[in-house]
Amino acid sequence: ELKAGGYPIAQRCFLGSDLVFDLDRTQKINGEEIVYDWETVRTDALHIIRHMEREQEFTFWGVWFSGRNGLHIRYYQEEPYVESDPIARREIYKILREKLINRLPDLSTLDKDITIDPFRITKIPDTFDMSTGFKVQYIPLEKLRTSSMNTILESIERCDEISSHRDGPMGHRQKLE
Repeated sequence: ELKAGGYPIAQRCFLGSDLVFDLDRTQKINGEEIVYDWETVRTDALHIIRHMEREQEFTFWGVWFSGRNGLHIRYYQEEPYVESDPIARREIYKILREKLINRLPDLSTLDKDITIDPFRITKIPDTFDMSTGFKVQYIPLEKLRTSSMNTILESIERCDEISSHRDGPMGHRQKLE
């Protein structure tokens, strides 16, 4: 019996999947936590977007601040793979994602495990991260290209009612600096 996330796959019929590149400032490398600066996240995002312009299978959807520690770059397929077996369809998507990631330059903030897994769920745009109070907010591509991440982060909305009750991911009231 195949499982994903602790649940039998048979209970989840895989129809298709958007491709979401997950970029995070904080990465674990050999058990050590490394925190990259926000400009590295922005630069890695722009590398992915430039690379994906050559990929014909996926269409750019947009970039979102994750609400916490990075960016999500979303793509979709206008013509999903036609394969009657949902388990085979899942494997096709996983292999395709692995191939795409292997063609990218080495990016320090790309979470490859999350990006490859077609069953990973990203936060819904225009909702708030419950640990930080920051909004999962759309970032216009032109703004990502021309503005510093500090400027972009200053425009991210926050719900203080959420953030005043919870600590951020670093164990204190979260700031995006």
